[in-house]
Amino acid sequence: MNVSLKRQDQEWLEAQVAAGRFTSVAEAVASALAKLKSDDRIDDQWAKPLVDDALTALDRGERTLWTKGVALRTIKASRTGGA
Repeated sequence: MNVSLKRQDQEWLEAQVAAGRFTSVAEAVASALAKLKSDDRIDDQWAKPLVDDALTALDRGERTLWTKGVALRTIKASRTGGA
């Protein structure tokens, strides 16, 4: 596969190789692709228990008005084990 790059992007990649960050432009592109693939696999499993709890509370007729601060503190506590 051949890919055309903007001149400034090609120059940046070549500068990264020249600086020793990568052994070749192909390695730099492979590294960028690996990062993109990694970003696609966002782990959002931590949110499932929070959503389940909220849905259960709604089923019981309970309703909680959340501010942004309360929501962020709750999420942080759930991700750090209550800290």
